[in-house]
Amino acid sequence: MNTTCPYCRAEIATNDLYSCPGCATPHHKECWVENQGCTLHGCTHRPPDEAEISITNDQATVAPNASPTPNLTQGMNVFSAQQQSSPPQQTPPSSHPGNHLLPLSIVATILCCTAFYFGIIAIYYSMKIDNYIQAGDYYNSHSAANKATMWCWATVGVGLPLNLIGLLLLTSK
Repeated sequence: MNTTCPYCRAEIATNDLYSCPGCATPHHKECWVENQGCTLHGCTHRPPDEAEISITNDQATVAPNASPTPNLTQGMNVFSAQQQSSPPQQTPPSSHPGNHLLPLSIVATILCCTAFYFGIIAIYYSMKIDNYIQAGDYYNSHSAANKATMWCWATVGVGLPLNLIGLLLLTSK
């Protein structure tokens, strides 16, 4: 596989390949982290400080001696319409969400064993956090952390009442 990194322009070895989750552009893992995201302009996973560009018909000017080509002007109109209709981009988190959720997920699963399946889902998402961080994908690492937290609370919220009901039923006999 002969793939070139768009950031450093060097060939990417198979074991050092990281594809952007938004546009699938291949990068070195180190280049992805150094650039803080994708190098492809307009990608949803680009660095947060990359400026938004929008060209309107009023801003599009042509040199005095050149004649405008209809295709160029038409292309600018399409590009401008696409920029205006796209939803606003949220700034990506640039911090590590922390992975304190894995031990918490395991403890919640063991203590609230009646909601075992919810705990397994919480453990699954907790384990994905570090994988995303190693790849430099802070978007998905924060998403996985939020999902792991939600499933931990679901485990405790469902498991604890069921454990108490089971305990009451056992002591009433």
